[in-house]
Amino acid sequence: AEILIQPSGEVEEGARVTLTCLGAPGAAQEPLYTWYRNSKRLQESSDPTLRFPSIRGEDAGVFQCRVGSSNGSDTSASVPLRVLCKCFQRGFWASGEPRMPSP
Repeated sequence: AEILIQPSGEVEEGARVTLTCLGAPGAAQEPLYTWYRNSKRLQESSDPTLRFPSIRGEDAGVFQCRVGSSNGSDTSASVPLRVLCKCFQRGFWASGEPRMPSP
């Protein structure tokens, strides 16, 4: 199995992110997909996608998916998803101090 991350493995907070678990072609009938983040189980369903409509910093981590069926199971490699904070843009310095408008 492998994980496809759209749009990419490094996104800004608030972005819409979709992770898709790609199983072996021609694998089982009605496979079950299990998602893990940082080795903790997140969801198990017949849907191969994990969706974040508006991603947050706490959604970041290392993801894995497992495709299970009557023929056995296949686990993906671990894939990191980084979420970049928007706090250093929009007129803020890195320290968090608001930037004074120039006179």
